[in-house]
Order: sequence, then C-alpha cells, then structure tokens
Amino acid sequence: MANLGGTMLVPVQAHGPKQGKGINLKQIGAAHLDWIMLGLIQGPAAGLNLAFGLDPALCLVGPMIFSRLLVSLPDVFRAFGINLLVLADSSVQRMAAALGGISSYAIIVSCSVLLFDAAANWMP
Repeated sequence: MANLGGTMLVPVQAHGPKQGKGINLKQIGAAHLDWIMLGLIQGPAAGLNLAFGLDPALCLVGPMIFSRLLVSLPDVFRAFGINLLVLADSSVQRMAAALGGISSYAIIVSCSVLLFDAAANWMP
C-alpha cells in the first residue's frame, strides 16, 4: 500500500507547486470592497444633494459615476495576473493604470466640488 498522504497536501500548502494560472479571488474580493466603499461615499453625496437642494451639473455627476466604475480597476486586473502598480512594457497595463489613476483623481475632485457647493449653500 502506497503512502499518498504527503503528496495529496502539496497543492494546498503555500510552498507547493502552482497548479496553473487562475483568477485570484482575493483581488476580486478587494474590488468588491472598493465598490461597497464607493457606494458608502455616494450615499452621503446624494444626501447632500437632497438636504441642501443642490443641482449638480453633469460635469460633476459624470466623473463620480466614471470613478465609481473604474477606481477598482487595479484590483480586477491584478486578479487576472496583470499588476498595475509596476509599469512594464505592456500597453494594456499602462492604459489600465492610467484609467485607474484618472478615476481616483475624478472621485476626489467631484466629491470636493460637491462638499464646497454644500458648504457655500449652508453658510449664510
């Protein structure tokens, strides 16, 4: 009778051989957490619109929606094996990194403009 106990645990252990390339589910989970956190940001933003009677322009709402969709782009690409934090020769990597950076900038700018607009309407 052969001893198969040790060979069956090798793929489970961290130092064992890799079993092919697949999707990293931890990174997909990180992308979902990013989307949940951005939803928690946009909830109060919508509340500011209602509470202060703000009429945000499309140039303010558009970047917020754009950034909501693309800010977790590095996590999604990392799940498929493309690391956007290390720029290499891949044009896909550079384009996705640029979109991720632009979306982060867009959410900061749109939320800041919304807060300044609410502060201007709140103060007499």
